[in-house]
Amino acid sequence: MIVQPIGILNTAVPLVVLMAAGLVAPRLFIDRTTLSHWDVGRGMLFSAAFLAVFGAVLLAAMYQWGGSDVVGALLVDPGATLVELLRVSFKASLFWAPVLVIVWFSLAQGVERRRGEEQARKGR
Repeated sequence: MIVQPIGILNTAVPLVVLMAAGLVAPRLFIDRTTLSHWDVGRGMLFSAAFLAVFGAVLLAAMYQWGGSDVVGALLVDPGATLVELLRVSFKASLFWAPVLVIVWFSLAQGVERRRGEEQARKGR
């Protein structure tokens, strides 16, 4: 792996993309009309797994663009290369995980709001 100095294109842009993906990913996996916290929790787990894989792919693309031969490494030793990419992706979760937690909290509040509205419609 070629080590480059920290810069906007090789550090800030991928982190911003991952944080934005942390806002968008739950919309792919969670029905916004659900009344179940289990559905929200399961969707958040799928979102976290998606973000870990997305982060690994994004980092592989950034490494390849930066001059490292990621494709060659995948061909020579795919297991070790994938483990390394996922390891680095989980380090990047320090940036997208807090965003995901805030989204989870917001979605949980939405479930409670919809439950309250449902109770009000039933006359309780």
